[in-house]
Amino acid sequence: MGCRQIGGDQWGDVSEEHALETLHAANEAGITFYDTANIYGLGRSESLVAKFIDSVGRTDLFLATKLGRWPDPGLSGNIAAAAIRKHSEASLARLKVDALDLTQLHCAPETLLEDGQVFETLRALQSEGKIRRWDASVESTAAAKLCLAQPGLASLQVIFIIFRQTPLFALLKV
Repeated sequence: MGCRQIGGDQWGDVSEEHALETLHAANEAGITFYDTANIYGLGRSESLVAKFIDSVGRTDLFLATKLGRWPDPGLSGNIAAAAIRKHSEASLARLKVDALDLTQLHCAPETLLEDGQVFETLRALQSEGKIRRWDASVESTAAAKLCLAQPGLASLQVIFIIFRQTPLFALLKV
């Protein structure tokens, strides 16, 4: 379940009650994967997912969160090692977990991916046990290719819709 909407800042106000009802309905329908981000409601979505988990328990639930779009220090600064650590720790606290199942880079520009430092930081957090897996959510096939070349990448999100079919040919070799 994508949890962007329960952040309440991008799709209109969503009450806490309605957000929790939605999360419970998803769980009752068999949903076990919950995808949030620190930027969704400036942490509100992660906090609401934590409240939901408190009420149902963590059994069989997979939590994915994203980092990289927080307003402070801003896009370029968010990819620096210290910021990745700071934002990962904040997500751990908001989600009330010891380790994040999946941490995703949130549409980092390819110029910031090219030197590979961001991936080294994610691998370090993984080796420390703070994140179990890491991936990237990207906006271009060029950025996707940079990420796919990285050892340890668990998954990749790329925009693929009827009007943007380039990934089909550039990444999947159809």
